[in-house]
Amino acid sequence: MTSTALASFMSREPSFEFVEVLEEAELLAITRADFFKLTTELPAWKDFYCRLLELAYIHNNHMIESLVTLTAKERYQQLLNQNPRIVQRIPNKIVASYLDITPETLSRLKSS
Repeated sequence: MTSTALASFMSREPSFEFVEVLEEAELLAITRADFFKLTTELPAWKDFYCRLLELAYIHNNHMIESLVTLTAKERYQQLLNQNPRIVQRIPNKIVASYLDITPETLSRLKSS
């Protein structure tokens, strides 16, 4: 899995985002300078970066679309359909935040 505050990484502005691991993980880090040096030296790395940007755009677009067009129940159902194990593995507070609903609303949705 790749995780970064991509806008902050690209703009060199401080990020309001943070990454928190909830399970055993290995963290690998790279400086911005080294990252972009690799894009000039390795075509595969540049391809990786382009694909990362594409996936980030698609993900963000889907998130905005779901927030605008789907109800809380529909967003929860969509998450269950796409990744049912995540609801079991991640604390309700984090799942609720991801869905842009309160933990209480999530509890109601889970019990219905």
